[in-house]
Amino acid sequence: MRKFLKRTLFCSVFVLSLLSGCSKKERISFPDYTPFDPSAYRALEEDGYKLIDFYTLNDFHGAVEFTPDENKPGISRMAQYLIDRRSENPGGTIFLAAGDMWQGSADSNLTKGELMVDELNYIGFSAFTVGNHEFDWTIDQIKINKNKSTHPFLGANIVNKGTTKRVDWLDASTLIERDGVKIGIIGTIGSSLESTVQASLIADIDFDVITDYVVTEASQLRENGAEIVVLNTHDSLLNGNYEYDEIINNKIVDAIFCGHQHVHDRQIQNGIPILQTTGLGRGIQYVRFAYKENELVLKDYRVDSVLSINPTIKPEPIAEQIYKYHLQDVEEIKNEVVGRIKNGPMKIEAIGNLTVRAMVEAVPGAVGAMHNVRGGIRAELPNGKVTYGDIYKSLPFDNEIIIMELTGSQLKGLIGSPNSNNANYFTININDIDNTGRYKVLTISYLYERDYQDTYNGEVTATYARDAVSNYFKKYNTIDVKEYL
Repeated sequence: MRKFLKRTLFCSVFVLSLLSGCSKKERISFPDYTPFDPSAYRALEEDGYKLIDFYTLNDFHGAVEFTPDENKPGISRMAQYLIDRRSENPGGTIFLAAGDMWQGSADSNLTKGELMVDELNYIGFSAFTVGNHEFDWTIDQIKINKNKSTHPFLGANIVNKGTTKRVDWLDASTLIERDGVKIGIIGTIGSSLESTVQASLIADIDFDVITDYVVTEASQLRENGAEIVVLNTHDSLLNGNYEYDEIINNKIVDAIFCGHQHVHDRQIQNGIPILQTTGLGRGIQYVRFAYKENELVLKDYRVDSVLSINPTIKPEPIAEQIYKYHLQDVEEIKNEVVGRIKNGPMKIEAIGNLTVRAMVEAVPGAVGAMHNVRGGIRAELPNGKVTYGDIYKSLPFDNEIIIMELTGSQLKGLIGSPNSNNANYFTININDIDNTGRYKVLTISYLYERDYQDTYNGEVTATYARDAVSNYFKKYNTIDVKEYL
């Protein structure tokens, strides 16, 4: 078992025993609630048209904490916002998740996404499109979270390796109804995103080109009575994407909700609204249609900011109770102060430089390390005290340190031609390398499987880069940002 998992389980058990044993603090119970039933309500009407409202979250990445200085409402305030919007049109509102919802914070990661699963269930989401980072904890964990969810998990183009047959643990679409209006929702993931997942985690599946799957599924949904069909895709159309040309040109769907790129996107092509937010709860995609007797009219499409619309919004009580229920199992771990930063905050590139130094210190005899910066490091570290939760936000992915054994000639090649997308650190001068010698160089599991495993043998250390950074802070206590620029 991995060291980190041992630590997580030990700390969680310790907290539970503390709360239920010697401590006088009562353990918070999971709330008992009645799920919202939209069938009990009518949709809003305007001039005889039924109004259908879609609200879509993309790339939430477990951003459950209220962080107003970063424009992040957290999950409890997001829940209040969505429930308020639904109360305005209770029979005509639909909530969708466009992927990458779990992975990204200590709160969500340490519960393997269960916190987010419970929140989305309570709020009343209708469909969940699987994103690339849902695969970070293995397909088995996706299945576990799916079985706990009250809404379908979608991935029309996620197929068994070398085939066009969709995996049997995902649906291609779902058909729901709001006040007599049938609505089809198709879920897909960008075919190019395979490279963003550690290869061994998706060894038996492909992300196929989406076009034919969407065309086929939309046709089937229309045959089954869908008056509105939307595409909920974990992919970006900001700069164009050939996989969607036929879908847009032939108006196969009525709206496209996007994700993955973390960008503000509000556009319309051939009458189809296409939206995306910067993620982390900072925005929410919104589309309103008016429907009457086979006539569909687009009324509005935009990206809203919850805290800009209502900066004083309060946490929704049951959503807050769900959050606190899960928090009591992880707060002692995430709130542990591991050190301090001066001359901060520490920016992404500096964190990369610190991380590779920490990796080298974690493995005796290592002479160098490489860690991806773009995509691999997700948040700055604050000035002043640094908690384990802060490090988790910055390095949320469970990347194990891999030891590669290189010849001197190979090491010279790495030092002489470093990958500019990585943080690279070597303790040995290129002129001191013996061409026939053997040297330990470190990387992380994601990079090893993507870039190096065909060339170098690798040994798994069972230590996460994130924990190497935590131990580095504990060793040196105060980190001066200027030393890592």
